[in-house]
Amino acid sequence: MITGIRIVAVPVDDIDEALRFYCQVLGMEKRKDRSGSEGDRYIEVAPPGSSVALSPYLMSPLIATRWRQARRRWRGRRGRTTRSRSPRR
Repeated sequence: MITGIRIVAVPVDDIDEALRFYCQVLGMEKRKDRSGSEGDRYIEVAPPGSSVALSPYLMSPLIATRWRQARRRWRGRRGRTTRSRSPRR
């Protein structure tokens, strides 16, 4: 049984850009910023006083490419509307 959520992983294309966006634009605070020995990086950001944090992480290049393609397709469809037939009387 789930009793709470503490960290939400968020896939991003650029860790530094995500950190800037969350902290400077949205006003979140950086709670953790750790670098690993293999160039890995672990970050946590959260709204001040929040018990839940976001942890942006780099997507693999293949997943990032597929995600961008899906986003473009979705944005292309979003502006389209389907024409509905008028009801029969």
